[in-house]
Amino acid sequence: MILAIKIKKKKRLTDRPWIRDLSGLDKVSFGWSVPLKEGAGTFKLFQESHDCESILQSGENPDDEERYRKYESFLQRNRIADYYCISRTPIKTVLLTGATGFLGAHILDALQRNGNCVVYCLVRDRTPQDKRRDLQEILGYYFGARYADQIGSSIIPVTDDITDRELAQKLPESVDLVIHAAASVKHYGSYEYFYGVNTLGTRNMAEYALSTGARFLHISTISVSGNSQADVFGSERAEKERWFGEEHLYQGQALSNVYVRSKFEAECAVFDAMLRGLRANIIRVGNLTNRSSDYVFQPNYEENAFLSRIRAAIGLGCLPDSMESMYSEFSPVDDTADAIVRIAGHFNMDYTIFHVYSNRNLYFDRMMEILKELSVDMEIVDGQIFARRLKEEANQEKAYIYKAFLGDVDEEGRLSYETNIHIKNEFTISYLKQLGFTWSEIDFEYIKGCLDYFRRLGYL
Repeated sequence: MILAIKIKKKKRLTDRPWIRDLSGLDKVSFGWSVPLKEGAGTFKLFQESHDCESILQSGENPDDEERYRKYESFLQRNRIADYYCISRTPIKTVLLTGATGFLGAHILDALQRNGNCVVYCLVRDRTPQDKRRDLQEILGYYFGARYADQIGSSIIPVTDDITDRELAQKLPESVDLVIHAAASVKHYGSYEYFYGVNTLGTRNMAEYALSTGARFLHISTISVSGNSQADVFGSERAEKERWFGEEHLYQGQALSNVYVRSKFEAECAVFDAMLRGLRANIIRVGNLTNRSSDYVFQPNYEENAFLSRIRAAIGLGCLPDSMESMYSEFSPVDDTADAIVRIAGHFNMDYTIFHVYSNRNLYFDRMMEILKELSVDMEIVDGQIFARRLKEEANQEKAYIYKAFLGDVDEEGRLSYETNIHIKNEFTISYLKQLGFTWSEIDFEYIKGCLDYFRRLGYL
C-alpha cells in the first residue's frame, strides 16, 4: 500500500531573504545546487526528498497514535532504577551485519576481545564499480594485522544482501545472537532506497532471528527523536519543547528526512516482531566520533555531517554567539562498541531500548578554550555578522562551508541548532554503570588527538 506522509509545511530555502541574494541559485532534484569556481563542479544540499512527501510503502500512517500503543509494554520498561536484575548471557555464535561500517567493525573487534565466539559477518558481493571496502581491507584499516589470521576461523564472512526476502533461508541455521548494524546512513536519496535497505533489511534480519530463536540487537539512531543534527544536515524544530528518552518512540516528530524516517520504521518493524515473540533490544546511538584510544576515524570521513560542520567553522574562522549556551556530544566509536557488546553480553528482555551516547558533553566555552590552546583562530560574532560572512563566501573557494551550514540557518541567515527536542539517556548511563562501563573523558587531549589526526590527512 502506498500512503502519503503528512508533513508540516516548512519554508523553502529560497524563501529565506538572505539566500535569495545569492547569485545563480538553481533548483536541483533533491535540494539546491550552488555554482562554485569553474572546474570545481557543484554540491547538493538535501533538505526533504520529494519521495518522502508522496511515498510510504510501510502501509502505516505515522500520525496514527493508535499504531504505537501496542508497543507500550515494551517502552515503559526502560526506567532508571537503583538496581537492575542483570546476569551474564553467554555468546558463542553471532551473526553481525554492517561489519565493514565504522561502528560494525568496532563491534566485531569488541566481540573478539571480550570472548571466544565465532562471528559470521554478512557482507555483500562487490561489483567492479563498487567502491565499498571488503571485510579484510576494512579490518586492516582499523586494526592492522590483528585479525588477519582469524578470517575464516573465528571471523567468517557470509555473502548475501539484507534486502533479499529469502535471506533467512541462506544464513547459518543457528546462532546465539544477531547484531544488526547495517544501514545506509547517507542524508540524501529516494525513500524507496532507504526503505528497502534500512526498513525492509531490518525486517528480514528480525525474521531470521525469530525463525532461529536467536536474540536480536538492532542498532538504531537517536535521530528517530526528530533531533537529527548528528546524522544529517538540518533538523526538525519542534513547536513545543519535549524530552525524548528510552521509553519513547513517537511524539509527533515530523520524520520528513528519508534516512530518519526509514530508521524509525525499522524500529517499528522490530517491535512488530517482538509482539510475535522475538527477543530484541534496540540500541540508539549518537554522534560517533574518533576512537578514544588512538583517534582513528572512518575512511569516508568527508561524508560525516558533524565533522563537515567542524571543518566549515574552522574554515570560516567564526561562530555565532547564539551557540554560547550549547554543547557538543562526542561518542568515541570504540567506547560505543564496548557499551553495545556489554549490553549484548547481559541480554535482558526486562529492558528494550538503550540510548548509547556519551554523557561527557563538551560545552561551548570549554571548546573555545581548547581551540585557543591549539592555536585555532575562532571568533565569536553576532548572528547577523556570521550570516553576512557566510554570504560573502558564497562564490569563493571554500564551497564546503555552504554544504555544511546552509541547511542549518534560519530565515534571517542565523545559524540555529536549537530543536526544542532534548534527548535523555539517564537510564542507559545508570544501566551501563552497573555493567562497569563509563565513557571516556572528552578533554583537551581528545580534541587535540582528533584535530591532529585530520590534519595529517590534509582535511583540516
